[in-house]
Amino acid sequence: MERLRIAGANQTIFSPEAAQLVHRYSRGIPRTINLICEHALILGYVEQIPLIPGPLIDHVAEDLELTMSSFLMAPAAVGAGGYQAPLHPMETGANRVMNSFHREPGRSGQ
Repeated sequence: MERLRIAGANQTIFSPEAAQLVHRYSRGIPRTINLICEHALILGYVEQIPLIPGPLIDHVAEDLELTMSSFLMAPAAVGAGGYQAPLHPMETGANRVMNSFHREPGRSGQ
């Protein structure tokens, strides 16, 4: 929200519910916050929605395969003591979305 203010936004763009959902889905991780907000702003622009509502954030999170549950655990991260390192949410659906922008020219994504 601070970036929007600095950029000159003079009106509320995300509803309070939407802002809370962004925080919950992103777990406070700045890159994930930016990813969710960017997708929400693009959808809001396309649908001509002046105030981003909570359900739109739910939709974006679903598209990016983000959940509000605890971090996913990477199977390879399980050590002898049974500790599992958290798998960053960007390594799920969001990673797939980002990787689609980095394919070699002439190759279709699968």
